[in-house]
Amino acid sequence: MSDAAQWNVAVSRQTDQAVREFLADKAAGEARDLSSFVEDAVRARLFELSVARARQQMAHLNPDEIEALIDEAVEWARRP
Repeated sequence: MSDAAQWNVAVSRQTDQAVREFLADKAAGEARDLSSFVEDAVRARLFELSVARARQQMAHLNPDEIEALIDEAVEWARRP
């Protein structure tokens, strides 16, 4: 990852130990490094927060209005 940014973060010892054990566990899946794990976790959290924000911003709409907005966005995205 040549275009990677460097982060310095602090986590609790319990979190550190849990992540290290998870990454070391061969049954947990493919061998992964801490950087990949953190990047995946941050992306997932950003997605969760974005969805929560969108839901909050559309809370005043009824389901039909939301469906119409989705249909409009899909139509726009499919245009050549």
